[in-house]
Amino acid sequence: MKTTNLRFVISIAALGLASTWLSSCNDSRSVAGTSDDPNQITASIEGVVEKGPFVKGTTVTLYELNSQTFAQTGKTFTGAVDGDDGSFSIGKVELDSRYVLVEASGYYWNELYGLKSTNPLSLKAVAKVGKDGKININVGTHITHKRILSLVEDGMDFDKAKEQAEKEVVEAFFGDKAGTAFENASIFDDEKLLALSVLVLLAGPEPDVTEMIASLAAGVNDDLLVKLADKAALRYNEYAYARRFMDQHFPDASIGYFEHYIIAFWQKVYGLGECNKDKSGVLDTVRAEKSENAGKVLICKEFEPESGVYLWLSASGVEQNTFNLEPVEDGRLIRSETDSTVAYVYDNGKWREAYSSEITVGI
Repeated sequence: MKTTNLRFVISIAALGLASTWLSSCNDSRSVAGTSDDPNQITASIEGVVEKGPFVKGTTVTLYELNSQTFAQTGKTFTGAVDGDDGSFSIGKVELDSRYVLVEASGYYWNELYGLKSTNPLSLKAVAKVGKDGKININVGTHITHKRILSLVEDGMDFDKAKEQAEKEVVEAFFGDKAGTAFENASIFDDEKLLALSVLVLLAGPEPDVTEMIASLAAGVNDDLLVKLADKAALRYNEYAYARRFMDQHFPDASIGYFEHYIIAFWQKVYGLGECNKDKSGVLDTVRAEKSENAGKVLICKEFEPESGVYLWLSASGVEQNTFNLEPVEDGRLIRSETDSTVAYVYDNGKWREAYSSEITVGI
């Protein structure tokens, strides 16, 4: 009996050890990244790459990031743009971390002039892969990606860091406290993103555009915003070029009033109020101290006769000097109080500078 009991105890102990060993193995597999690991995911990655749309053949590379340190793990996947709208796919990827850095390098279509860029451009996005695997890459994701990683490094949750970085950019540019989820946005359906894309194009030739995008990614600051405002202000006809390109090449796209955000950007930087019908004829001055237009006088007026569109325009000398003069009967001449050789005539409902003969005669 004693021998039998001893064998029974040993058998029970052996089963206990086996159970403990199996449990330990299961725990190890969970940490290593089996289906129980919340960070592990298998998904087909796709999206669009846009400055304007990147051209077919552009290489897109996905780098897996460590879910704790956000350093690259060494696992990479590649794909390419295969659509006229900049759409790409990488195919099915197996990741041990949901966090990735996606980079696209290639040529793009210029939204202002409808031409293909002569120099390649690289844009990045840092993202958390969802079940749909959709990640867009654009100017917005590139400008925010370093800021997101910096906030995460400081201990902020990734989702909150991404939201804060996006809000900072949208508020800095447009004064809008509601952020934009850039990785889900496209220039074909998001006015703020299209406005941002056109604004960086207005920085100048392609090398200047590349430099501006890189500078904004390093950190959005007042000096950069003033510099960009000086490049973008009052160039209404060129905003229209972007709309024409988008309408002609992508007629099925729903292009909203992105011009409003471009105008709101430099009005904000310059310290100008909104221009509308009620302010027609009002003068205002550019108050951005570091602007090359500092002190420049603008006037709110109708862009074209009977258009119903009121915009800030450069105020002429006549408009500045007759600002406080009341309308009078046509043909009335009023001399300048500071310069006797200058006079103004009220002609067909508006003031103009008088001809020398009119000044001599006095009518």
